Amino acid sequence: MNYPVFDDVDVEVHYYPSFCYNKWNNHRLLQFFQESGQEQFSNINSEGYAVPTVVFNLVFQLSHMMRHFFTQGIGLRHAIDYYYLLQQKISDEEKKNHPARYALAEIVNIHDKGLDFEPIHRVVFNISGEEFIAKAKEYFKDNGIEINGADEGKQTFVVVTEGAEDVKVSLTNPPHTLAVGSVQMMIDSLGLECDYIHGEDSVRKLATKGNTGILVPAIGKDTFFGTVEKEGVFPRKTFSMGEAFEKRFYLEAKKIG
Repeated sequence: MNYPVFDDVDVEVHYYPSFCYNKWNNHRLLQFFQESGQEQFSNINSEGYAVPTVVFNLVFQLSHMMRHFFTQGIGLRHAIDYYYLLQQKISDEEKKNHPARYALAEIVNIHDKGLDFEPIHRVVFNISGEEFIAKAKEYFKDNGIEINGADEGKQTFVVVTEGAEDVKVSLTNPPHTLAVGSVQMMIDSLGLECDYIHGEDSVRKLATKGNTGILVPAIGKDTFFGTVEKEGVFPRKTFSMGEAFEKRFYLEAKKIG
């Protein structure tokens, strides 16, 4: 469940902080959460917010990492977050050689042919294609917006809706280096309900009457680091390493194995 309380931070609300696939382990984990609940709500920080205790956070993060390990895989960020949290509960001597301080990572050149950058498109809900384009004309009025014009040297994205022809939107002076960034800026600014979709076919299936799909181009490997240098972090859900169906087979293979 998404909880849009901050403008620049995605917040997901979970009924339970985490869970385990094993029924017995899940029972014990949920029991720990219930027994620790009151302590978490009464652990108020200096700004007046209730925050998890270190022990609770360690259990939560470890269970979360374990689930990722068996399904989606874990990244270096997971390991780093856990180690920095663990530092609050171990001695200075233990910090020097604690196993959590080390991680085995595989380094891959982004220009490797086996590494594909695929775009992550957008679907906005409860707005027609015509309404979205009208809002885009207003939002990008100072960015040289053109509808179905020539796209040479311009930033473009495509608006798709069921039963209507695709509409190409071009920006001569875009507000962001990437088309996906310009689109996301508009979505966030107008508070539109949005989901992030892998694959053009999936976008078109969801872009039924009342919903609108936005197809964005893939980012180029040759401009990857230049974009980071200019813009800082990428917009949320900018690209995916591989298509969605490839990840499905990856997950299924791991479960079979």
